[in-house]
Amino acid sequence: MTTTMATKRRHDPMFRAEVSRRLRQKVTEFKKQGMSEAAAARQLGVSPQAFNQYLKGKATPKAHILARACTMWGLRISYKQKTFGPEAFAEPDPVDRALPTQLSLFSEPQAIANRNLTLRVGAGKADTLSISLEIRFAS
Repeated sequence: MTTTMATKRRHDPMFRAEVSRRLRQKVTEFKKQGMSEAAAARQLGVSPQAFNQYLKGKATPKAHILARACTMWGLRISYKQKTFGPEAFAEPDPVDRALPTQLSLFSEPQAIANRNLTLRVGAGKADTLSISLEIRFAS
């Protein structure tokens, strides 16, 4: 029996180190103003434990957390000779996202039915397809 382990996606260590460095600088400024690390974590909307992992460079914040930090605290992240602000980590406009062609075919639920079989197909959440099949056995 072969067991397949999921591979964990890791960020570039240079990027993680830069994020950690910038966050530590900001926390140092906050401490001079009398704000604790825990208060900074709450302001950012993460747990103090997660924030501590970001500061130590053991974890990388998700994009929406980086966008929030850049917006609220005025952070700029330098990586591979480029500087990024909140716009780099923000979610893309929902208007820019196009539904895949195959899902747009099922924007309205479709159904096929006869005496023993009912099939319903419709668009599910996000990029999924919802399929329902009902089979009636003859008795």
